[in-house]
Amino acid sequence: MPCGSWISSVYRTCSSRLSTLNKAREAMSDRRQEVLTHLTRLALPTPDTNPVEAGLIRALSLTDGDSVVHFVLEPPAGSNGAALKAEITDWLMQLDWVREVKVALTDPQFVLPDSEPDEDNPPPIEGVEHVVLVGSGKGGVGKSTVTAGIAAEMVARGLRVGVLDADVYGPSQPRIWGASGRPVSYEDVLIPIATSGIKLMSLGLLTTPDQALVWRGPILHDTLTRLLFKVRWAPLDVLLIDLPPGTGDAPLTLLQQVQIDGAVMVSTPQDLSLLDLRRAMDLFRRTDIPMLGLVENMAVHICPNCGAEDHPFGAGLEEFTRNEGIPFLGKLPLSHSISAVSDCGMEQADEATKAASTGHFVPIVDKLLEGMTFG
Repeated sequence: MPCGSWISSVYRTCSSRLSTLNKAREAMSDRRQEVLTHLTRLALPTPDTNPVEAGLIRALSLTDGDSVVHFVLEPPAGSNGAALKAEITDWLMQLDWVREVKVALTDPQFVLPDSEPDEDNPPPIEGVEHVVLVGSGKGGVGKSTVTAGIAAEMVARGLRVGVLDADVYGPSQPRIWGASGRPVSYEDVLIPIATSGIKLMSLGLLTTPDQALVWRGPILHDTLTRLLFKVRWAPLDVLLIDLPPGTGDAPLTLLQQVQIDGAVMVSTPQDLSLLDLRRAMDLFRRTDIPMLGLVENMAVHICPNCGAEDHPFGAGLEEFTRNEGIPFLGKLPLSHSISAVSDCGMEQADEATKAASTGHFVPIVDKLLEGMTFG
C-alpha cells in the first residue's frame, strides 16, 4: 500500500457505511408515511397548520412490527405540551394497526437556574465527582478527537463518563460518537444522549447540522449555564468538557460558573500553535485552574510499508512542557484508526478499529488519572 493510501481507505469505509444507511432509509416502512399523512389531518389551534407542517414531530420511527409509534414532540413555547401529547396520541390510536404511541417531550425553551452561581466560589455539579476541561489555543489541532478518545478509554476502565460539547459554534462530538436524536426534557431537566457508554450533551444535538448560531455573550453565557446545571449528569466519575478554541466568552463562562478539577491542553508541535497555546494556558493560570497536562496530537506519521517515521509538524513538545512546568501526557500519531472513528462515528466503527483507536489513548489516560482521586 503506497504511503498515504490510508486516507483513501478512510473515505472508502465511510462511503460504504453511508451507502448502507441510505439504503436502510429507502426501505422505510410505508406505514411511517401513513402515520405522517394521518398527522397532517390533525388541525392545530393555528389555522391551516398541523403537527407535521408546524415542525413539531421529530425522529419518527416504528417498532414491534410497525405497531408501536415513537417520536419526539417539540411543543411551541408557551403551549401545554402534555395536552398536545395526549391529543396527538389519541389521534394516532385511531389507526387500527397502532398498538401503542410513545412520545418524548422536549423543552419548549431554555430555563435558567434559579440563581446565578457565585463566581468567587463556583458550585460543583451535583453527582459529578470530577470536571475536566479539554482545551486548545488554536482550532484544528484535534481537541474534540482527543476528548472523545480520553472518554472512550475511561469508559473501558469502568468509569462513569460524560462529555459536554461546549464548542457552541462548531460542535463536533455528535459526529465523532455517531450520536443522533434530540435530548428530551423531564421535570425541567435535559436528559443527555447515552452513546457508547457515555452521557453526551451538545448544541449539535439541539440544532440542525447546517444551522449557524449567531449568539452574543449573554445568550452564550445563559446557554452554557443551562448545559452545566440543567442536565441530568449524575452519577458521573468524570465530566469532560470540550472547550472551543481560544480564550473567548465560552471558556471564561465555564471557568467562572462551576468547580473545575483541571485542564488538559491539546496542541500540535508547530510554533504557530504554541503561540496560541500559551495564551490559553495563561487564561487557566489567571483563574487558578490546575494544568493536568498536555497532549501532543498529530506528532508523527509512520509509513505502513517501511515503518519510517515522519514528523510533519516538527519536533516534539516534551521540552515545552518542562519549560512550562506542566505534565506531558503523551503523543498521538496521525493514525488511520483515529481518523476512521472520528469520520464514521464511534457507534458505526467496527470493533477492531475502535480498539486500535482507543489503544493510542491508554498511556495518556494512565498519566491523567494519576493525579485524580476517586471516592
